Amino acid sequence: MASTHPVSRAAIDHVEEKKLAYDKDLDVREVSGGGVEGTGSDGTVIRFGRREWIEECGCAIPAEFAADAMGSVSFVSCNERLLGCLCFGDTLRDDAKKSIEALRELGAERTVLLTGDREEPAKIIGERIGIDEVYARLLPKDKMDRLRALGGEEHSVLAVGDGINDALALREADVGIAMGAMGSDLAIESADIALMNNNLTNIPFAIDLAKKTRRTIYQNLVLSVLISVLMIALSAFGVISALAGSIFHNFGAFAVLLNSSRLLRDETKY
Repeated sequence: MASTHPVSRAAIDHVEEKKLAYDKDLDVREVSGGGVEGTGSDGTVIRFGRREWIEECGCAIPAEFAADAMGSVSFVSCNERLLGCLCFGDTLRDDAKKSIEALRELGAERTVLLTGDREEPAKIIGERIGIDEVYARLLPKDKMDRLRALGGEEHSVLAVGDGINDALALREADVGIAMGAMGSDLAIESADIALMNNNLTNIPFAIDLAKKTRRTIYQNLVLSVLISVLMIALSAFGVISALAGSIFHNFGAFAVLLNSSRLLRDETKY
């Protein structure tokens, strides 16, 4: 959604007169936590990103400019001259609130939203989906620091993200989950788990599956040990022969396989 705020006509003409072939002449690089910067062969520098970064690069942005804009706002400048801004309205995913509720059912004590967006739209999103705490205007390092503060010896932290700016947080968390279908390569490499689609309900599904898998492992250990001890005891007291005991001992492996196969037949509610 493009902003309706007025921009300098002279500034736009200045860019149009250059007649840059943006797909060929601009050397584009991404600035982590800032935005995107393109440098032309003639020295023209076009930047697109967050307000703080644009101002750090020498472009003056009036305080009242885009003050009443809704959603996330990214500014555009050319050679330290402000051209305008773009406003992006966040759309809630249908499964977002359901996923948060499912996480609480699985034992999540607190849900936190860490975002680089402005505080107003971040709070609106948090309220709609039932987030406990919202922290806005965070750089990648800020997200990592906030994650460290949320964790500690008493709590385990699960982080979910998909962008380059989430990579540090995903690596810092006890468990990091990257939305692989729409996530960046860096986020996927930094995470412990990569979900290969955009379905948010797969997050509680993965947690639920991990809990069931751990429970099954404990059950398998008990089964295998009990069967082994039972066969040894029966053989020792002469109830069965040593040969029969060694044969029946293998039943433990079948019991473990049968018990593990229940995970494949389990019907999840997510």
